[in-house]
Amino acid sequence: MDAVLDERVAGIDLSLPKQPSIVVLPFQMLGGEEADRIVSDGLSLDIMTGLARTRSLFVISRGTAFMFRGAAHDARSVSEKLGVRYVLHGSIHLRGRQTRIHAALTDAIAGSETWANHFTCSIGDIFEVQDGIVGEIIGAVEAEIEHSERRRALLASPSSLDAWSAYHRGSWHMYQFTREGYVEAERLFKLAAKLDPNASRVFAGLSFVHWQRAFLEIGTDREGEIQQAFDYAKHALLLDPREPQGYWALGRAFLLRHDVDQAVEEIARSVDLNPNFAMGHYSVSFARMLKADGAASDLDVRQARRLSPYDLMSFAMLTVQAFNATVLGRLDEGADLADRAVRQPNSHYHILAMAAFCNAAAGRDHVSQRYVARLKSIHPGYRIADYFRAFPYRDAALVKQVRETFRRLGLQD
Repeated sequence: MDAVLDERVAGIDLSLPKQPSIVVLPFQMLGGEEADRIVSDGLSLDIMTGLARTRSLFVISRGTAFMFRGAAHDARSVSEKLGVRYVLHGSIHLRGRQTRIHAALTDAIAGSETWANHFTCSIGDIFEVQDGIVGEIIGAVEAEIEHSERRRALLASPSSLDAWSAYHRGSWHMYQFTREGYVEAERLFKLAAKLDPNASRVFAGLSFVHWQRAFLEIGTDREGEIQQAFDYAKHALLLDPREPQGYWALGRAFLLRHDVDQAVEEIARSVDLNPNFAMGHYSVSFARMLKADGAASDLDVRQARRLSPYDLMSFAMLTVQAFNATVLGRLDEGADLADRAVRQPNSHYHILAMAAFCNAAAGRDHVSQRYVARLKSIHPGYRIADYFRAFPYRDAALVKQVRETFRRLGLQD
């Protein structure tokens, strides 16, 4: 087969593309009959299709990937033949009525396996659970590649940054959630935009920088930050009307204007375009939390955490889950989740306020008072109005409950 492939690729530039590149090799079928290959082919094709929908990845097409069906292939050799960095491979092992699926992601250039997992189900359930398995694999692969690209960008010399590396370096600074981090993120995103003016995700990133400044009230011109969050999100969609992060950024901007219904609509589009977009699932859960739709919000945030278990926004995901549990009457669970949220890296001062509320609802006033004391120390002068600017709940009874709780804990209107 090597000779056939060499003949076909003659004259093609197989250097690595600017964006992350990946091939999904056909999963090997171990055990079972030849007819069972439909399961492995279907799984591989569904993963391939899902990854292609992310739009940020260069994904080798089915016609080429399936040339590697059969025996196991060395990841480095596949990488060289196809001009890709990442190789996703796996197997399906049929043993009696049990099916065991193994998947692994390899950075073939670095020569390291960056992620692996396995899944078990009965053969009779394979088609029912396949979508869930595919979604989990795609979410994990996206997150690992994003993390790897960000790490490589941080190691690159500042003078040698290309648009993609500048974007990922900026993303790292953005997720530090500090005033200084936003300054550096904005600089790097603008550098990326200069190097590649058509990069939609870069402008979505700029939108989120201004969103965070408005949300955390960093600076004196909150309205100006909100307007820039809108402008950059709209520009991202102008460049690419099918970019999920563009709709995500636009939906988040609507939250700053307290237009929760429009926010849900825009963010839901991002998930429609990429069902494995963890930040999309989280953000729509945040918006639904504001609408007091705790049950739907809880499903969304659980999906976000399932897709990205080690996300840099884990503190925010846990906080939404905590608030939902509290509102739905699972008071101890809500307080425990809020405590976990506070302990996460990058957790900011609004999380302390949320944790104080959840613990007070569970009757843990001594814990709530500690959170309020920390809140006042980190953000002197924090008032109930500051909380409601960040969390504009639509349910009057819920607003009253939160306000009365904060007053009892010593916060001023």
